Amino acid sequence: MNRYVELIDQALTLERFPFSQDPNLQAWDAADEYLLNQLRERGWLQQGGTIHIYNDTFGALTAALVSWFAEQNCSDYNIINRGDSFLSHQGCRNNLQDNRLADDRVVYVDSLQDVAEAADLVLLKVPKNHTLLQQQLAQVKATATEHTKMLAAAKAKALTRNVIDMFNQLGAANPSLAWKKCRVVDCQIEPTSDLQVPDLNVWPLENTEYNLVNHANVFARQYLDIGARFFLQYLPKEQQYHEVIDLGCGNGVLSLMLLAQNKIDKLIAIDESYMALASTEQTIKENLPAQLVHCQFQANNCLDGFEGARSDLVVCNPPFHQNNAITDDIAWQMFRDAKRVLKRGGKLMIVGNQHLAYHIKLQRLFGNCETLASNKKFVILEAVK
Repeated sequence: MNRYVELIDQALTLERFPFSQDPNLQAWDAADEYLLNQLRERGWLQQGGTIHIYNDTFGALTAALVSWFAEQNCSDYNIINRGDSFLSHQGCRNNLQDNRLADDRVVYVDSLQDVAEAADLVLLKVPKNHTLLQQQLAQVKATATEHTKMLAAAKAKALTRNVIDMFNQLGAANPSLAWKKCRVVDCQIEPTSDLQVPDLNVWPLENTEYNLVNHANVFARQYLDIGARFFLQYLPKEQQYHEVIDLGCGNGVLSLMLLAQNKIDKLIAIDESYMALASTEQTIKENLPAQLVHCQFQANNCLDGFEGARSDLVVCNPPFHQNNAITDDIAWQMFRDAKRVLKRGGKLMIVGNQHLAYHIKLQRLFGNCETLASNKKFVILEAVK
């Protein structure tokens, strides 16, 4: 076993979910190992320099490189950890701290920020969302020089002909043989290549005068999520609230309609995706600009840091997966946090798939749960604190 894999497999005590207590979950995969193997074989870390890492899920690549540079007594390097996930950034910070690794050479950049520093080396974990990949490849191009080296990695089945063609737009792409069902792509970047950031996707919200704005990595970017469509029919109308929280706001469709239908002093839109927050803010700005003064947009891990007993209403369309892992950890944390943050008499409203049986969780947590509506696929639930 090479030294890079040892740094992951032995020295690091990483968790796949940075806030999970499940010891069976880990924060790296074979694609991470393959990238580190290739760096060792090519000797690309010897000179240090500026390294741009995209989509480092919970910091395995960043932590391994920081550890390697520390062992080599090398301080002539910078790591720019770039991606669309607040949780990934927090997970990386936590894992560096837990493993007593310094983070003074690591800068965290969200998916919409510009980066001025040219890259000597680019490492990219290929995202499932091809529009996000297109945007990130355009960002790679913007920071590349004729000397920039690049490696990308993913499950072999994810590196389809279309994905390789996308890399070929950036420069000559050479996929490796498969190893542990993963492949690495060596991309010879052409700084003069014609690669553009994809446009915002804007489309009309059915049965309204409004338009929804969607950045590249927003869930249901090209159409209204069917769960959200069902939820919209049962959102409160003509109510007055001091504070409302849209937890996991996505493109902001729930926030938009809550503001349009009610009197709200403060609406807080929360998501772990930076692009989701930007989409929500732009959606409200385009449709209800006078309401922006009442809105806050916050990247967060659910409701971390929120004081208790403050909100009148929390609405939520909880995810039931994180990356490729199916889990109810996220929904459970959302429900627990919502109960803590709600005032006495405050309400949590959610939409969920029927088979997830969220009513059992809410009944256990709140001591009550009312089914407001259901169809063959979804259920609308309400719990009162």
